[in-house]
Amino acid sequence: MKQKIKNSNSKFKMLNSILLYYSTILSTILIIGGFWTAKSKKEIVSNIIFLPVVISLWITLIQKRKKQK
Repeated sequence: MKQKIKNSNSKFKMLNSILLYYSTILSTILIIGGFWTAKSKKEIVSNIIFLPVVISLWITLIQKRKKQK
């Protein structure tokens, strides 16, 4: 019973890590692409609004990497 719990817990941690990396990379690409192709002030403002999300994802990722070491 305890082995199953440990096994499922490690799978959850791995899935959580994969999703964190995926969402961080994807969000970064979308924000950079949004700034790169912005043609109006509205598009730039929209990117600036979502920039804190990308920054918080990177902070979370860096903290998680430091904790693993």
